[in-house]
Amino acid sequence: RQIADPGNKTDDNDLNAIFRAATSGFGLQELPLGELHEELRIVARLRRDLVLKRSAVCCQMREQGEALLPGFAALFEDLWKTPAALAIARHFLSPAEIHAAGPAGLARHLATVHVECRRNTLEKVLAWSGMATNPAPLPTVHQRVWLALDDDRLQKTRQIETLEQQLCALLVRTPYLLLLSFPGINVVSASEFAGEMGPISHYANAKAITGRCGLYPARYQSDQVDLANGQLVRCANRSLRAIILLIADNLLKCNAYFRARGQIWRAQHKDPRDVHVRVATRFCRIAFQIVAGRQVFQHPGCRSRDYVLEK
Repeated sequence: RQIADPGNKTDDNDLNAIFRAATSGFGLQELPLGELHEELRIVARLRRDLVLKRSAVCCQMREQGEALLPGFAALFEDLWKTPAALAIARHFLSPAEIHAAGPAGLARHLATVHVECRRNTLEKVLAWSGMATNPAPLPTVHQRVWLALDDDRLQKTRQIETLEQQLCALLVRTPYLLLLSFPGINVVSASEFAGEMGPISHYANAKAITGRCGLYPARYQSDQVDLANGQLVRCANRSLRAIILLIADNLLKCNAYFRARGQIWRAQHKDPRDVHVRVATRFCRIAFQIVAGRQVFQHPGCRSRDYVLEK
C-alpha cells in the first residue's frame, strides 16, 4: 500500500491494497503441512544444520592439525574416512615422534586402539615423517584443541546418523519414498524435499512447484525494453528452491541421463546456471508425476520399483 500510495493512508487505500495483495499472491497464508511433513522438515533442517556445523569443526581441525603435523592431512584422499590417520594424529605430537616410532611402533599403537591399517599406508606416513617440517610451538596445546574438536566432530556424526535413521522412518510413510527410483537421490535429499514440499495435494501441477520455489527468471519491461531472461525471482520459498537445486546438482553428477543432458547443453555453450535450472525443472515435472501418481515413472533417468527396495 505504501508503494502504491506513498504518504497517503486512507481506509479506501488500505482496502484496495488487501485485494491487490490477494490477487497478486502476497500476504497469503500457506496451507498447513500436517504433523508428518512438519516433523520431516524439522528433522531434515536440524540434520542439515549439524552437517554445516560439523564441516566448520573439520575446517578448524585441519588448521590445528597443520600446526601439529604439517602436511599430514594431504597424505590421504579423505582424512575423515581414514581411521588409521585419525588414530595416529590423536596420539603423536610431532613428525619426529612418528619417525622415531617406526613401523613397529605405529602398528603396535593401531593394534592397541583396534584400528586396522595396510602396510603401504604406514610406509607412506613414515616417508612423510622423515621429510616433514617442524611443528608450531606448544604442540601439546594444539593437540589438546585438536582432540576436543575431534570429540565434537564424533558427537555430531553420531547425532547426524541418528537423525538420518529418523528421516528414513518418516520417509517410508509418504509417497516421496518413490523418489529413490532416481539414481542420485537418496533418503536425505528425498526427505528434505518432502519436508519442504508438504503434501503433494497442495499442488495442482508441476508448475505450482516451480512457481512456489521461484524457479523462473525475473522479467523487466518498460516501454520498448523487455528483458525476460533475468536472474531467478527474489520472492520465493528459498528453502524449497535450495533443496531442488541441490538435487539438480546430484542428478548432474550421479544420474547418467541428466549427466548426458548436461554435457549436451554445455557443448551448446549454455550458461551453467541455466543448465542447473533446466535439470531442476525437469526433476519437478517427473517428481510430481511420481508422488501424485504414487508409482514409479517410466523415464530414462529413473529406475523400477526394485531399485527403491535395493536402496
